[in-house]
Amino acid sequence: MPRGLRQESPQKTDEKDQEKGELLHSGEERIVKRCSPEEHSIQAEGNPQPLTNPLEGEEAQNLNATSEDHPPSSLYCPPSDGSLSSLSAKGELLSKGLELNSMVEVNDPPIYGVIRWIGHIPECSEPIAGLEMEEERPSAYTDGTYIGVRYFQCGPNKALFVKLRNCRPDSRFYSLHGPTNQIQRCNSIAFREYASKCVEENTPPATDHEAVERLTGWKKGIQGHCNSCYLDATLFCIFACSSALDTILLRPPDKNDNDSYTDTRDLLRTEIVNPLRKNGYVCATKVMALRKILEAAGKSTGFTNEEKDPEEFLNRLFQVLRVEPLFYIRTPKKKPQGCIFYQIFMEKKQSVDVPSVQQLLEWSMVTGDLKFTEVPSCLIIQMPRNGKNFKMFNTIIPSQELDITDLLEDSESSVVSGGRSEAVSCDYR
Repeated sequence: MPRGLRQESPQKTDEKDQEKGELLHSGEERIVKRCSPEEHSIQAEGNPQPLTNPLEGEEAQNLNATSEDHPPSSLYCPPSDGSLSSLSAKGELLSKGLELNSMVEVNDPPIYGVIRWIGHIPECSEPIAGLEMEEERPSAYTDGTYIGVRYFQCGPNKALFVKLRNCRPDSRFYSLHGPTNQIQRCNSIAFREYASKCVEENTPPATDHEAVERLTGWKKGIQGHCNSCYLDATLFCIFACSSALDTILLRPPDKNDNDSYTDTRDLLRTEIVNPLRKNGYVCATKVMALRKILEAAGKSTGFTNEEKDPEEFLNRLFQVLRVEPLFYIRTPKKKPQGCIFYQIFMEKKQSVDVPSVQQLLEWSMVTGDLKFTEVPSCLIIQMPRNGKNFKMFNTIIPSQELDITDLLEDSESSVVSGGRSEAVSCDYR
């Protein structure tokens, strides 16, 4: 990713000036005039006053240009000397619970923004935060540059550089009783520019090269937010390129459905599945709305802010939508058990370092002495894993087709006897 336009480093002010300056002076001159302390400093505990001068004209437009192939703002790579490397910067963040993309406030009365960059600049020994402010201020803010050097990228007249110690968590969403309100945060500046549109018409999934083109690149897929990766990945796998479960999106309500059924079905269909298939993108706000419904639908909490197992998500979603079991499996001499997905369990790692999904499914079902009672209408498989820090297999090869012939009861299996291959029918009842 390009690092923007770099100009010569500004001359250093003396250390006394550095200690007094709370907000940082910026402009487009390559050599900055040395100013007296009174011209650009304030009291250490006073209200920071913006003193930045934005770039203008064609140069500013070029620096701010974004496109589908060039991510804006928070994904910009800062100059090498602006990384969050010092212990003081990390300690400052930890003490206040702040990080990149944290919503913060400065000043009193407060002005609000989002941390887009943290690091050091040549003329200040303290950690600096680059903020993307909620409101433009042409007379004070820049577009992410400081004295001609780009540290991050945002809209014109919205970037403000402050000392990190002056940043406080946004009091509108933060209280002593808990962390940031993640639901309200989805409607904040951090997500406003990434909204996705509602699509009412039923949209079939794209296939082959069309699917690759539509679902890859910048601003594609399902936007993650606040431990939503397990949920986003599950939704993408089920609906992005498959219509096997579209029946649950179209079933009309009946007398046995609860009040949340229609809202959940319509939200899933028009705000998540159809936009994903048509435009290749769904914003976190839409997924958060689904998470709120799931949170309210059961006794367990944490669907709006915690990382959960895909099993919990699928069970809750299919419970709300009243989805019938997708397949039945059973062990010998026991009644079939209805399932909505199959989780692969491995007693120990096999000798194969890079297995395929086909191999893992066979190993798991043979080890568990399980058989499908019939060919599944849809088979959702969860790969083996052991917690966040350990993976049983670093790589698993996706199988585009699964052969479950030997995993069906009453099926003929091929065995080798006396050097000859013979078909044997197994009665599994």
